[in-house]
Amino acid sequence: MPAVACGANTASKGPRVGRKQSEPNRTLGAWDPQSDGLIAACLNFRSHLVIKELEARIGKPVVTSTQVALRRLLRLARLDTLIDGFGRLMQEF
Repeated sequence: MPAVACGANTASKGPRVGRKQSEPNRTLGAWDPQSDGLIAACLNFRSHLVIKELEARIGKPVVTSTQVALRRLLRLARLDTLIDGFGRLMQEF
């Protein structure tokens, strides 16, 4: 899966994309259509606002560090809460 580097201080080897682009377009700058999904491993952008749109545009799962942290916290609290709009990960407990 491709990884997206975002933020001014990111030390990732992944592709860097400009901040002037909208969040979905910035993230898609690293997209490879042959991938199984997209990982945005960065807490420096509001991924929860665009996960649903990204998944619709690429037709594959999008996993973000924000989304994974939220899911883990819900599981630790033993909550089976499904959150619409936060991607497949938050819909498939």
